[in-house]
Order: sequence, then C-alpha cells, then structure tokens
Amino acid sequence: MFEKQEVTQQLCDMLTKWILNTLGVLTQIGSTIVETEHQKERQNVCYTRNNGNPCEHLTEVSPLPGLNVDGCGVCKCPILTLSAIWDKYREENKIGEPLTAIEIYQSVKRKNTDGLIKDRITCKKKFWQEIDENYKNNYELK
Repeated sequence: MFEKQEVTQQLCDMLTKWILNTLGVLTQIGSTIVETEHQKERQNVCYTRNNGNPCEHLTEVSPLPGLNVDGCGVCKCPILTLSAIWDKYREENKIGEPLTAIEIYQSVKRKNTDGLIKDRITCKKKFWQEIDENYKNNYELK
C-alpha cells in the first residue's frame, strides 16, 4: 500500500513533467515562456526573499484536487508555472486570476487564441519587478 505522501509526490512529479512538456505547446499558441535563468531568479525570490528565508506568501496550493505543491498564497498559483510564463492568452474572466493546471490543459486542447486576451503573468506583490525589468527586452521585442 502506498503512503499518501508518496502518492502525492508521484502526482506532483507527473504534473511537473506534464507542465514542462506543455510549456512548448503554449508557445505555439502565443504564450511566452521565460528563459531558464529568468525562471530560476523568479523562484529564488520566492524561496529566499526574506534574508534567505522564504517569501511570507509561499505556501502550499492545490492546482488539482488532492495535489499540494509550493505556490503563492496571494494568487494561489504553483511556483513552477507562475515563474515559467511571461504572458499567456486567457479568457477575459480569467485575467488576474490564478493560473491553474486545468487552465493550462484547456489552453493546450483549445489550440487557438480566438476570443482570448493576452495576460502578463507575474508576482502580484511585484516582488519580481526588478528581475522582470532586466529580462523584459528578451520577450517584448519578439
């Protein structure tokens, strides 16, 4: 019999692999994925922002029922997806809302941007503002 924590970790690992594979598909439908170094710098803020301690908003979030991963307590997004995406086409009613695994899955299935609006994906508390400023020309000139 599997322990609940072991099953949760397996699900988390599977979700992580799926998201990483999906990021390439998202670029095909107009999303912009950040560079690896940029993503690492964003994540570093989440994990070491307070003098080497995690951000006060770092918590567990549940992108899928029964699955808890590191995420932002403000927007409820998993750190893995939040830190990886610069912008994404979304339905108008989703603008500013947490970016969930289910929404990413629906985007991949949809395969077009008809009726969608491009939303900038970033830290709602602006903790990534300086980092994003250093990288913005890499994305906005494309």
